[in-house]
Amino acid sequence: MPMIIILMFNVGDTIGRLVINLQKLWCPKRFVPVLVVARAVVWVIPLALGICTPRVINSDANPIAVFLVLGVTDGYVLGLTLAYGSSDPRLTSEERAIAGACMCFALLVGITSGSVPSLLILTLAL
Repeated sequence: MPMIIILMFNVGDTIGRLVINLQKLWCPKRFVPVLVVARAVVWVIPLALGICTPRVINSDANPIAVFLVLGVTDGYVLGLTLAYGSSDPRLTSEERAIAGACMCFALLVGITSGSVPSLLILTLAL
């Protein structure tokens, strides 16, 4: 079951990032979509944590659906952030390249800061 949940999160993340390629589905910058969707992600996280408790509904579809939604929203927010971050018309091409590199670095720092404590907790628990 844990492998299926990880697979569903990764499939959802890929779908969220692929949706960004369709520019008709982009939200306008003035709407501040990243904040709206980021808040939606915050509401999905307690659902993901609630799956770890004893189940009210005895089904494997609940964790699969929650992690699929979490993956789609995560991929969409990440894609919009990276797409809008370096697309400011006031930036020169050199500044856009620097902004893109800084965003990728920040993404890697965030992933690392989340995965290293996870690995430490896992090794201490075993």
